[in-house]
Parts: sequence; structure tokens; C-alpha cells
Amino acid sequence: MTGFLSPSCRTRSLASLILLLLVSSGCGSRLQLFPVAGKVLVDGEPLEVGDIVLYPDDGAPLPSDQIPQGKLSPGGGYEIYTSGEPGAKAGAYRVVIISQTEKKPVRVVSPNHLGVYPLISEQYFSPSQTPLRIEVGPDAQPGAYDLAVVK
Repeated sequence: MTGFLSPSCRTRSLASLILLLLVSSGCGSRLQLFPVAGKVLVDGEPLEVGDIVLYPDDGAPLPSDQIPQGKLSPGGGYEIYTSGEPGAKAGAYRVVIISQTEKKPVRVVSPNHLGVYPLISEQYFSPSQTPLRIEVGPDAQPGAYDLAVVK
């Protein structure tokens, strides 16, 4: 009969249609991320060593590959990445900054004693204690993600 597709053509056409619907509905699409970059100052000076991690302010858990995070760079700058892509999903976040160094303290018990010493107050190390908050979204103004911390 003319005008009808053979069963194998119908199967291929149906598979193509399903694939098209899945792709267009967002299945397999990447996260919508918004740029997050700023500067961290400790007592007015750039904090150049450390890691920054964003935790949803509502406490909702994220898959480990979707946790927004970044590293501090010379000058105190940072940029957040999620799943290897620049930016974070829109929303309110608690900001954790872990900044420490290995140095011999001024007064040592032993000349071989080395330890890890925080460069900032340890309150910034914990999502439950950090006072730092940011709101990520499409309308962030310049400086919106700049942060100030204390020792």
C-alpha cells in the first residue's frame, strides 16, 4: 500500500521522535549556571590561599559533582565552578572558606613540630557556623560576591 510506512521505518521514526522529545524536554541538558566571581579580603588585605565552597542556604544536599566550589588566587580573587563549568545554580548559599597553612609556630615545643594553622577565623570553615551568605542569580551587581573575613 502506498502512503504507509513499513514496520521498520515506523520503529525508526518513533525512536527518532522519542529522542527528539527527550532532548527538547531537557533530558541530558546541562545545569543553568550563573557566573560567580569575587574577591576575599581578610582584615582589609587579599586572602590568597584557600578553597571556597557554596552550600545551599536551605540545607538541601547536593550531589558531590554539583557542589559549587573554587580556589583563591593571588590578589584574593576567586571563581566558582560547578561540575567543571564556571558558575553556580541560582539560589541562596552559605559560603565556606577554608584557608590554612603549614608553618612552625613562633613558640615551638619541638623544632620538628609542624602544624596546620588557620589564616582566618575557623567559623568560616563550617557551613553551620559561617556568617557569609550570597544570593546567586542573573542580576548580580559588580562586587556582589566580594567577601570580607577576619582572622
